[in-house]
Amino acid sequence: MGIVAEELREYHQAWDYYQQALEIKIEYGNKYFCASSYQHLGRVAKELGEYHQAQDYYQQALEIFIQYEDKYNCAGTYHQLGMVAEELREYHQARDYYQQALEIFIQYENKYNYARTYHQLGRVAQKLGEYHQARDYYQQALEIKIECGDRYYFASTYYQLGTVAEELGELDSAKTNYLQDLVIMVEFNDEDGLEISLRNLARFYQATRDEDLLIEAAKVLGMEVEELKAAIN
Repeated sequence: MGIVAEELREYHQAWDYYQQALEIKIEYGNKYFCASSYQHLGRVAKELGEYHQAQDYYQQALEIFIQYEDKYNCAGTYHQLGMVAEELREYHQARDYYQQALEIFIQYENKYNYARTYHQLGRVAQKLGEYHQARDYYQQALEIKIECGDRYYFASTYYQLGTVAEELGELDSAKTNYLQDLVIMVEFNDEDGLEISLRNLARFYQATRDEDLLIEAAKVLGMEVEELKAAIN
């Protein structure tokens, strides 16, 4: 019932259900299974913007997984702790958590998850102004996603590679990556993602006045250049 409420974005209701589940598990001394309730409570607290509370729940889950030597679930919890630390702008702490998650995911050869963690490490490096390091992480994430065939998930990494290239003043590379992101958003008919991509391209065009950008983007969208220019102005 907590999971259903969470899917419906009824987060306070989900929190109540998870708390009730946790109380029963504690009553019956089922300590290992308390960890999953702590994880769910952490996720709900994060959705509600209560990041310190989320951190506490994830830490309690982690302590149980460590006690029971469940390394794989430790990795997922380290990853979530990294995301919470990012929200709290504790970037060095976030990096430590992601590195711990990555080591375990690599050990278990879970490529999808360590691609996600490389992506998050790229975000953290970018926040810290370490743009070359960020690019390396994003490239590693992208290579794994390509290997796994997760084409839809290429888009977010292309987008981030574009932002890093732009920070480094490599505008041609930024344009190439932004257009790759656009191609995937169109291919998968992701309306929300497409709106974000177009807003970003409009911003980038205003900064660069690169007419080739509009020509390429118009081809991808099946529009005339003037039509696209009017739409993004």
